[in-house]
Amino acid sequence: MYSLLLLAVGAAGLAVTLWTLRQWQQTRSGLILFVLLPLAAAPYEALVAGLGRFIGAGDQLRDLAGLPIIWWSLTLPLSLFTFATICRRLRFRWARIDWSHGIICIGAVVLMLWELQRVFGTKRIWPACWQDVVHYVPAVPAGQLCAGAPPPGESPAATWVGLWIVFGAFAGLGVGLATTRRWPWLAIGAGIALLLLLLPPATVGPVPAYVGRSLGLAAMAMAAVRYADLPPLDAAGPPVPAAGT
Repeated sequence: MYSLLLLAVGAAGLAVTLWTLRQWQQTRSGLILFVLLPLAAAPYEALVAGLGRFIGAGDQLRDLAGLPIIWWSLTLPLSLFTFATICRRLRFRWARIDWSHGIICIGAVVLMLWELQRVFGTKRIWPACWQDVVHYVPAVPAGQLCAGAPPPGESPAATWVGLWIVFGAFAGLGVGLATTRRWPWLAIGAGIALLLLLLPPATVGPVPAYVGRSLGLAAMAMAAVRYADLPPLDAAGPPVPAAGT
């Protein structure tokens, strides 16, 4: 049953990814592209986990499951460019200062390099089994190691710091959009995603984490599409209205 739920999450995420891709093709907006890249990994990850019971633990499933970890390390920090640019174009006071906007962009590059050295420092992930879900993870929750698998260690990639930083940043942006633009959906999506990621997989299983990552990235994509056509800060023309956008 849980495998089917993950397949449904993957199918929904694929639909959101294809919709976002279409929006990017129409606009060629970098704001959308920097969110689309990590978004593409979410349905892939959920579909692989949902198919794990049929593939079975082994080299094939391990290789398939390892791709999103590398992909997110490469692309997730880039979404901070979207965060910083939306904040700047919405005339948020802190983002109108050149050096503060630049710090966010530099921080995105530093975060990407830091995550990459952690991920490529180890290529070890381990099989975890929970209910009917078979998947590979950097750290196996207590009692979920698949039968016959060697005792796991903990990968340096077990804690995806980048995920927390990015979702936290967009949750903050979502609060700003809810209070100044009357658009609460980013705050709701990113907030629920963070709450789901807080749930311990040893107790509730892996499904909430998969749903949380997919939901958070989908909310980010919706925000990027909605605000992709905002003019740059130094563009001529009247200020963006405070509400009703």
